[in-house]
Amino acid sequence: MYKVTVNQQETFEVAFLRAQVSVNGGESATSLSKVGPSSYHILSGNKSYLAEVLEFCPKEMRCTVRINGNNYEMSIKDRFSELLLRLGIDIASAPRVSEIKAPMPGLVLQVFVKEGDVISAGDNLFTLEAMKMENIIKSPVSATVRSVKMALGDKVEKNQVLVAFL
Repeated sequence: MYKVTVNQQETFEVAFLRAQVSVNGGESATSLSKVGPSSYHILSGNKSYLAEVLEFCPKEMRCTVRINGNNYEMSIKDRFSELLLRLGIDIASAPRVSEIKAPMPGLVLQVFVKEGDVISAGDNLFTLEAMKMENIIKSPVSATVRSVKMALGDKVEKNQVLVAFL
């Protein structure tokens, strides 16, 4: 069972039971077909929907989905996140990383990301040479790259913002 809040307004209880999807306790026959890397065709209640996942953050349990041209922000809570919330532990309030700063002065040797890229935690962002050592800087979060504030061959200073996330 999941609690899905759409656009911070409506909350639905969703459960998956074999080929059935239950929303707020009612069952509906739903057909879900993948039609692209992040696109799905949904048939439900004699209606057809085209859904595209624009952004997905599994760590924060939230996503942005475009359904038939309309965007929806969804936050998802499973039974474990509900239990943690009841115990006073809110994962969503944990600090979020919005930018990556240079850990040391150095020279940018490689840039692996560009604006608009959707990345996962652990993905390579850039290579920085400092004191004749190459350091590959990895993303600590899953996010979408808002901007890259460096280029190949740039000399950067410690704490200079190099990558910003949405």
